[in-house]
Amino acid sequence: MGETHAEDRVTGLPAGYEIVRRLGGDTASTTLLAVHRDSATPWIGVLAPQLYAAPGARAAVRERTDAVAVLGHPGVVPLRVADDVAGPAGADGCYLLAPLPAGAEPVALAPGSSSLPVLLGVLAQVADILDALHRRGIVHGDLRLHDVLVDARTGQAHLAGLGLAPYRGAAPYPAPEVRNGFAAGPAADVHGIATLLVHCLTGRPPQPDADNGLPPALAPVMGRALVADPAQRGPGCRAIVDAAAAALGVGPAAASGRPVRRRHGSRGRWGRRRWGWTIGIALGMVVVLVAGLLGVPRLIAALGPTAADLARVPAAVRSGCSLAGSAGLPAGSSRQLSCRDGSGQELLVGLYGDAAAAESAYRSVVTATPGLRTGSGDCASTTGVEHLYPGVGAPVGRVLCTTDAGNARMVWLDRGARTVATASQPNGDTTTLYRTWAGWVGIPAYPTPAESALKAQLYETDCHRAPPGTLDGMDGLDGLVAALECAPLGKGASSVRYLRFSDAEHLGRGYRSQSVPTGAGPGVNCLDPKAPTFLGEEPWYLRGVSFGRLTCTPGTGNAPTVMWTGDPLLMLGIATGTDRTALVNWFLGYSSPDYHQMITAYDQRSQPVFPTSDESKVLAHVPTATRQDCLRPSPQQVTGNVGTATVIGVSCAPAKGADNVLYYGYADPATLTATLGAGGGADCTANPPGFSGTARYTRPGGATGVLNCGIASNGKYILDWSDERSQIRVVAYGTDPAELLAWWQTAGGPS
Repeated sequence: MGETHAEDRVTGLPAGYEIVRRLGGDTASTTLLAVHRDSATPWIGVLAPQLYAAPGARAAVRERTDAVAVLGHPGVVPLRVADDVAGPAGADGCYLLAPLPAGAEPVALAPGSSSLPVLLGVLAQVADILDALHRRGIVHGDLRLHDVLVDARTGQAHLAGLGLAPYRGAAPYPAPEVRNGFAAGPAADVHGIATLLVHCLTGRPPQPDADNGLPPALAPVMGRALVADPAQRGPGCRAIVDAAAAALGVGPAAASGRPVRRRHGSRGRWGRRRWGWTIGIALGMVVVLVAGLLGVPRLIAALGPTAADLARVPAAVRSGCSLAGSAGLPAGSSRQLSCRDGSGQELLVGLYGDAAAAESAYRSVVTATPGLRTGSGDCASTTGVEHLYPGVGAPVGRVLCTTDAGNARMVWLDRGARTVATASQPNGDTTTLYRTWAGWVGIPAYPTPAESALKAQLYETDCHRAPPGTLDGMDGLDGLVAALECAPLGKGASSVRYLRFSDAEHLGRGYRSQSVPTGAGPGVNCLDPKAPTFLGEEPWYLRGVSFGRLTCTPGTGNAPTVMWTGDPLLMLGIATGTDRTALVNWFLGYSSPDYHQMITAYDQRSQPVFPTSDESKVLAHVPTATRQDCLRPSPQQVTGNVGTATVIGVSCAPAKGADNVLYYGYADPATLTATLGAGGGADCTANPPGFSGTARYTRPGGATGVLNCGIASNGKYILDWSDERSQIRVVAYGTDPAELLAWWQTAGGPS
């Protein structure tokens, strides 16, 4: 089993606080960064379940931490016992809390987290804090890695954990005298800071009476600091750090002689009057290493973002990231990064604790940006707009682009990474900024393979990627594959968009999210110019087979709209115009998708796949000129044509003179004969009055059967005949009786 950390056993924070992230810890205690929900003030929280263990431990720790807090040392984290956290079975709480300055970015000390100069600089600050406390008669006695916190913005080191020894369990680096039951004195902290240095350098705690894999020059220095006799460890903590720096050839770690003064010039309790020199706070004031000042930017870069931090920023800039302050970013981020790409373009990235916090931060920027057109346009070509991105495939987040006082700026939300980032161009070059941003977030060039595949299924040829703003408010976009905007063919439509989805479920969600809000319902034939209203929703059919859904709506601002699905191709189309009749005519004559490809997809998606072996036998009798774009007829079509007879049916493409032709193979000749009767009426080939007749026929090739003719309820002309030789019945529909008969005589079949 893995190691159990303190936070695995107790997770409740005091009311009003929430954890931002874990800074460090071990089996006995954990240091956390928390935030107060009401004020957004950052706090340090130390979770120490061992405070439950001993009677009176909580009261003793409260007394100790209160004594430390009232000192007001700028380098000490003034932890106080939290009163409103209940432990197991009603036991006292085990959290200690201390406020941090607004915007503080604490980073816990950890092996390998910083370069040698930075490590020695941080420990020099901690050593100064310990030496100062020793002069006040206060000993830490229980130094742990996560007790050392560095503000990544300023380089200031802070020391936590004071007053907790021995109430948070066995120390990981106990001084020999403490291990033997004696009270900890200043020498125990000398031992402690030496163990921190060894642990950070080697990645493991030091072992007694061993060189611990240290450089030869450093081993004797650490040996003296870790010696069993506390009287032989040296004059203080800072002396050990200085000696280590000298042994490693890094250079002396010098303290600033500048006193700390309170405002209005009065000396504070930590000023020169009492101590003679200032406890170092920021590395820029305290530590001079490698014969020069180690500044804050170097400290931030050396501590650096974690691998988890970098995984949340665009891959194109990860190699150029460092920790940064919160300036230029919306409030609430737990960590901030400054990143640069190869050209030197900077972006600031705020890392947020959860998706809701990131969303809220982004929305605060949207609200604060005047004149922004939300859910509109495309930052690739327009400024002052805000929309989802990338507009290719499933959305990742949202982006806004503005120009303010000559500066081009973009702010974007990455929902998956829980980040809000911003970048700007001082010269107002929105085009260059967008292209740079598009490279960062991975927006591919047009067309992608999916966009090319979608375009190949359209009649339109002048197409481009649809502006992302046109997708706002649509559901199912997590399954969006491609979206194109095209110049409509013909007349009647002013704009048309086509969207491809990954599956039927996402297509349905996308369509319904656009159709349902219109209030359209059944009962209105959208394609009937005489319909009393242009607000309806119904299936649409191709040769009697439903291929999708169709919605018509008068739209807003005199912009009638039709939207339809091509279910076999997982496609959604949306077109607008200025006149409903012209728009319907455009839909009937010019709209995509390509019917041949849609029928092919329909056949492939049919269950079973069309054609089966029996259907192929029927298809073999269909004349070649008519055997195009064939499919399986709907059950309703079969019943309407042949009743309850058992048949194998196929429906094939329109030919000149026939809009739809259905071929039915009968297994029983008697059933075929009985269905069409014996003839004996008007000869249909003579185009009788009312196009009504029934008679036997004989073709030059020897085919015989019965030919019936009539007019359907929808006004179309029908020829219905049997071919006794192949045992096939054919039903054909047309709009002109003469053309329908001419087709029957030359290409109707069956062969």
